[in-house]
Amino acid sequence: MTGSGDKSGTDGLLGVAFTSGLTLLAGLFLGYYGGRWLDGLAGTAPWLTLVGILLGIVAGFRVLLRDILGASSRPKPQDRHDTSRNDTSREDEGGKPDLG
Repeated sequence: MTGSGDKSGTDGLLGVAFTSGLTLLAGLFLGYYGGRWLDGLAGTAPWLTLVGILLGIVAGFRVLLRDILGASSRPKPQDRHDTSRNDTSREDEGGKPDLG
């Protein structure tokens, strides 16, 4: 681990793994308890609970896949280029813009 704030490598993978696990648990939690609540209102136990769990799992894996694909497509800090300079606006040594 480096102290320079570099989030590539192990730190980045741990962050993705931790947030992914919490996302899956949150989806299961919300699906289960939301389904139970709807089952209590509609009297359809256990069907809406099962639907809620399945929707929670699908939503959790969808977010997990989006996070993993997003993390793999982000450029690493050493691959980023300085875009603050515009090569087309160079000036010659006289202080005038280069027009040709």
